Amino acid sequence: MNCEECGMELTEENTYRRVMQGAEHYFCCSDCADSYQKGKGAN
Repeated sequence: MNCEECGMELTEENTYRRVMQGAEHYFCCSDCADSYQKGKGAN
């Protein structure tokens, strides 16, 4: 599995999960999650 924002390969140690609009999304860090959320216009 890869970070949905930057494409970095995710492992158990570096997976950051965030629920947006009822769906789970996976990232390498909170910064990528924030950037993805801003880019998608999700609130």
